[in-house]
Amino acid sequence: MATPDDLLQRLRRFHSDAMVRSRVECGEITLHGWHWVIEDGEVHLFDVQAGGFIPASRAEHSGTGPYRSAEPEPLFNEIDGAWYTGRS
Repeated sequence: MATPDDLLQRLRRFHSDAMVRSRVECGEITLHGWHWVIEDGEVHLFDVQAGGFIPASRAEHSGTGPYRSAEPEPLFNEIDGAWYTGRS
Protein backbone atom coordinates (compact mmCIF):
# COMPACT_ATOMS: atom_id res chain seq x y z
CA MET A 1 0.00 0.00 0.00
CA ALA A 2 1.32 3.43 -0.90
CA THR A 3 2.04 5.88 1.91
CA PRO A 4 1.78 9.68 1.62
CA ASP A 5 5.59 9.79 1.34
CA ASP A 6 5.47 7.28 -1.54
CA LEU A 7 2.89 9.43 -3.32
CA LEU A 8 5.00 12.57 -2.90
CA GLN A 9 8.03 10.75 -4.30
CA ARG A 10 5.99 9.71 -7.34
CA LEU A 11 4.76 13.27 -7.84
CA ARG A 12 8.37 14.52 -7.64
CA ARG A 13 9.41 12.00 -10.29
CA PHE A 14 6.58 13.00 -12.63
CA HIS A 15 7.31 16.69 -12.05
CA SER A 16 11.02 16.21 -12.80
CA ASP A 17 10.20 15.20 -16.39
CA ALA A 18 10.74 18.28 -18.59
CA MET A 19 7.57 17.77 -20.65
CA VAL A 20 5.38 17.25 -17.60
CA ARG A 21 6.93 20.20 -15.75
CA SER A 22 6.44 22.57 -18.68
CA ARG A 23 2.78 21.56 -19.02
CA VAL A 24 2.19 22.00 -15.29
CA GLU A 25 3.83 25.44 -15.36
CA CYS A 26 1.74 26.65 -18.30
CA GLY A 27 -1.47 25.33 -16.72
CA GLU A 28 -2.22 22.57 -19.23
CA ILE A 29 -2.15 19.80 -16.61
CA THR A 30 -2.01 19.33 -12.85
CA LEU A 31 -0.64 16.40 -10.91
CA HIS A 32 -2.70 14.93 -8.08
CA GLY A 33 -1.89 12.61 -5.19
CA TRP A 34 -4.71 11.03 -3.18
CA HIS A 35 -4.71 8.41 -0.46
CA TRP A 36 -7.40 6.78 1.65
CA VAL A 37 -7.11 7.37 5.39
CA ILE A 38 -8.97 4.51 7.03
CA GLU A 39 -8.98 6.19 10.46
CA ASP A 40 -10.78 9.23 9.03
CA GLY A 41 -12.88 7.26 6.56
CA GLU A 42 -11.91 9.82 3.96
CA VAL A 43 -9.67 10.48 1.00
CA HIS A 44 -6.84 12.92 1.67
CA LEU A 45 -5.25 14.77 -1.20
CA PHE A 46 -2.01 16.63 -1.69
CA ASP A 47 -2.55 20.38 -1.72
CA VAL A 48 0.54 22.26 -2.85
CA GLN A 49 -0.71 25.54 -1.38
CA ALA A 50 -1.32 23.94 2.02
CA GLY A 51 2.01 22.11 1.75
CA GLY A 52 0.67 18.65 2.51
CA PHE A 53 -2.19 16.19 2.51
CA ILE A 54 -5.60 17.45 3.65
CA PRO A 55 -9.04 15.83 3.80
CA ALA A 56 -10.82 16.12 0.45
CA SER A 57 -13.89 17.50 2.20
CA ARG A 58 -11.87 20.58 3.28
CA ALA A 59 -9.98 21.12 0.02
CA GLU A 60 -10.64 24.20 -2.08
CA HIS A 61 -8.25 22.96 -4.75
CA SER A 62 -5.77 20.16 -5.20
CA GLY A 63 -2.80 19.12 -7.25
CA THR A 64 0.36 20.89 -8.22
CA GLY A 65 -1.14 23.97 -9.82
CA PRO A 66 -0.06 26.52 -10.76
CA TYR A 67 -3.17 28.27 -9.54
CA ARG A 68 -4.13 31.68 -10.83
CA SER A 69 -5.12 34.34 -8.31
CA ALA A 70 -6.72 37.73 -8.91
CA GLU A 71 -3.31 39.34 -8.42
CA PRO A 72 -0.34 37.49 -9.88
CA GLU A 73 2.10 36.37 -7.21
CA PRO A 74 4.89 33.80 -7.11
CA LEU A 75 3.79 30.24 -6.32
CA PHE A 76 6.04 28.01 -4.25
CA ASN A 77 5.97 24.45 -5.51
CA GLU A 78 6.35 22.13 -2.50
CA ILE A 79 7.21 19.20 -4.75
CA ASP A 80 10.55 20.52 -5.95
CA GLY A 81 11.09 23.64 -3.85
CA ALA A 82 10.99 26.00 -6.86
CA TRP A 83 9.23 29.32 -7.23
CA TYR A 84 6.93 29.73 -10.23
CA THR A 85 6.25 33.33 -11.22
CA GLY A 86 4.08 32.72 -14.29
CA ARG A 87 6.69 34.33 -16.51
CA SER A 88 8.92 32.48 -18.94
